[in-house]
Amino acid sequence: MKKWFFLLPLLLTGGCFFTAYQPTFDYDLVLAPVKTDQLYQVNEFRNESSSGNRFRLLNADGLAEGDPYHSWVLSPGELVARSLNLALNDPGNNGKRATVDGRLIAFEADKNAKVFRLSGFYRKDKAPEVFFDIREPLSDFKPESIVRAASLAVGQLADRIAQ
Repeated sequence: MKKWFFLLPLLLTGGCFFTAYQPTFDYDLVLAPVKTDQLYQVNEFRNESSSGNRFRLLNADGLAEGDPYHSWVLSPGELVARSLNLALNDPGNNGKRATVDGRLIAFEADKNAKVFRLSGFYRKDKAPEVFFDIREPLSDFKPESIVRAASLAVGQLADRIAQ
């Protein structure tokens, strides 16, 4: 009889044990406008990386960990394209317009190297593709640090496109 008494709560809850609620957060990139004598229309940055909306942390063993509580507001390709459009289009600029498209092959925080890595290819107008591999140092792996490093990395990409 005593055995059933201890099993009764387990049977009544169906074996479910609940964890405490943890809120989720969505983050966006923050870029400063880039001074340029040309307007840019960033059409697309295809996401060919294995990153999605969730923060992606690559550990020393090469295992990619997705963070279930911290996400980007858009997928990496959409996020980079929108941020570049905002940074490269100064409203006071009346220059000619160039089109830009590209593809991402990495958009992740690398725990082993302690960097945020942004790499891929971009093309202005019909010119050949240009490879980029930008690594922004991370002091820790808190979401705010990752967002800051990702924003700086995309800002460096905007500077390269504007040159």
